[in-house]
Amino acid sequence: MTGTIYNGKQVDFDTIIDDAKFHHQATRVGYVSRKLECIIEDYSGKFGKGFKVSYPSYRSTRFVTVQYYIKEASRTTDDVIGNRILLE
Repeated sequence: MTGTIYNGKQVDFDTIIDDAKFHHQATRVGYVSRKLECIIEDYSGKFGKGFKVSYPSYRSTRFVTVQYYIKEASRTTDDVIGNRILLE
């Protein structure tokens, strides 16, 4: 991809997201210029550590599509299913 912004600089999407796995996609209130392909931000939260990629919406200027790519999954997403911890 071209037109990708990470930490204020134009970067190659595949270089940044290289070893992270796609986790899920959501829609949120926000704005990303349609002149850009996406904006990549560091993510550390409920699902683990990785990157949050925001894409412009072509239907609305009020919403963006956000994809989460995780490098390090948190214990809750790896080991817990329905409030039960899996024992190995």
